[in-house]
Amino acid sequence: MKYLCHICIVHICLFSITLGIDSLQSPLKVNIQEIDKKSNIAELPAMDLRIGETGLVWHKFDENYKSIIAYATIIRIDSGVAYATLDNQDVLEQKYLPLPTNKPIINDEIFFRTLNNLAFIIAPTLESYDRVRMQHPQVQFLNSDLIMGYLFDVGGFDPKPKFFNKVCQVYNVGLLYVVTTNKLNILDCQSLVVLQQYDFDTSEAKSNKTIAPFFSRVQYASSGSLDGVLKSKKSRQYFEYYDTFVAQGKDFKP
Repeated sequence: MKYLCHICIVHICLFSITLGIDSLQSPLKVNIQEIDKKSNIAELPAMDLRIGETGLVWHKFDENYKSIIAYATIIRIDSGVAYATLDNQDVLEQKYLPLPTNKPIINDEIFFRTLNNLAFIIAPTLESYDRVRMQHPQVQFLNSDLIMGYLFDVGGFDPKPKFFNKVCQVYNVGLLYVVTTNKLNILDCQSLVVLQQYDFDTSEAKSNKTIAPFFSRVQYASSGSLDGVLKSKKSRQYFEYYDTFVAQGKDFKP
C-alpha cells in the first residue's frame, strides 16, 4: 500500500509539473486598465500571469490597422492586478523602418505567451540536451546550432544577456531552457527572469567534459586573430557561467 501511494504521489507531482509548463504555452490576451505615465507602468488583470513574463502591446490605429508598439514585462502582482513596465526599445526592430512613436494607452491589448511554442535549450552536454527535449515533448525546441550560428555572426564567445534577447527575437522564440547545477530553469527570453525551475540531475555532466559555450553540433571556430585570442571565454566553465547568468538575469556581466 505504501508503495502504491508513493507511485500515486509521483504521478501527481509529474502531472503538476506538466500542467505548469503547459500554461506557459497557452496564449493570453489582456487589456491595459490603467497607465502611470510618469513611471510608464501599466495595470492589467492578473489572470494566471507570472512575474517576468513578457508580452507584445498591440495598438489599434483604426478599424483596419493594428501594430505592435511595445513590450510589456510583468514586475509585480498584487490583489488580482498585474503591474507591467512598458518599453518600445528594440520592439520589432528593422534597420530600414523607424521605431514606433505611439505610446500604449488604456484598452490597448497585450498578448502574452504567443511565442512560447518555440524555445531554445542551453545545456552542457548532448546527454543533458536530449534529456530536456524528452522530458518536455509538448515544447518545440529549435536546434541550438541556430544560436551558435548567430554567435558566430555577431562575434565573441561568451553569450551575454543582450545576445539571448536578440537571437530569440530573430527566431521568434519565447522561452529559454537553461541547465544549471542540478536545476532546469525556464526563462522568459526577453526579461531573462526564471518563470519555472525544476530539479535536474547534472552529476553526469559535471563528471564529464562540458561543451563551451553550450552544447551544439557546431563547434566554435576561433579566427586565430589577436582579437579572437583576447576575447573572453569564461563560459568554458559552463556551470559557473550559467549558474551566475540565471541568478543575475539581465544584470549579468561576464
